[in-house]
Amino acid sequence: MESTPFVSIILPVYNRAATLPRAVESVLIQTFDDYELIIVDDGSQDDTASVARGYLQNAKVRYIHQENAGAGAARNQGIAVARGQWVAFQDSDDEWCQEKLQAQVDLAKNSAAEVAVIYSDMVRVTQAGKRIPWLSPDVRMGVLIDADTLDYQVKNIGLQSALIRRSVLLREGKFDQHLPRFIDLDLFARLALRYRFAKVDRPLVTYYETRGISSDPEARARARIALIDKHRNFFERNARYLAHQYIRVATAYWMGGHMEEKDRYCRLALATYWRDGHVLAKAAVVNFFPRRLLPGRWCG
Repeated sequence: MESTPFVSIILPVYNRAATLPRAVESVLIQTFDDYELIIVDDGSQDDTASVARGYLQNAKVRYIHQENAGAGAARNQGIAVARGQWVAFQDSDDEWCQEKLQAQVDLAKNSAAEVAVIYSDMVRVTQAGKRIPWLSPDVRMGVLIDADTLDYQVKNIGLQSALIRRSVLLREGKFDQHLPRFIDLDLFARLALRYRFAKVDRPLVTYYETRGISSDPEARARARIALIDKHRNFFERNARYLAHQYIRVATAYWMGGHMEEKDRYCRLALATYWRDGHVLAKAAVVNFFPRRLLPGRWCG
């Protein structure tokens, strides 16, 4: 009878033949070894398939190919076939430190049943090669928006750092494949409303910055609009928080050069809660400041 691993690791990949070995090998050298690694190839058109199949001599590695459907669909496919009690997620261009799983499994085995997510800090490597600490927030159960940042409290948790109970993923609907961005933030936000999170207070993942959907300001705007709609009941009771979401949408559209949409959401932000100084400041910037002088991530 085939044994059931404690952890299933899901690694979606699309056209990343060059970086996939770094990601896979950082999994295969883990000090904790009761796991399976599920590589889900999302219809790659480069040499990803041959690179991935090269690891199949390792009994821990499984390979699945699907037609291109996006990272959310690939991760959901991995969850559907996973056998572990807990699920971890690796990205195809990132790197785990060797004791990543062991540190999290030790915490998982000593956690109460209401703990659904165990996560950590990361190190971000910029495209210029600079290493920057990526500090994750402290998460409180039942909270959607952080009163200090005025944004989702789970923002900046790296999915690559997370270990999640598979039973919770199956119960709560897994990843929303229709979101153009923030599928990890969406999942964490939903889980934090009902479950506890536990944090390992040190970086366990090296995250390599690359260009892609995360650098697309229009995708960022559309995803924030979708998240507002998902939590409409909450935002309708919290006008200040809603105004901050609207101004972030406006800023993203502004950074992408979509001025009509920028104007619409800027007006919505001011109509919703104009008395907030941050909302007023960003409204002034998007109406009077040259976009080229600000970094692409300024809109958050």
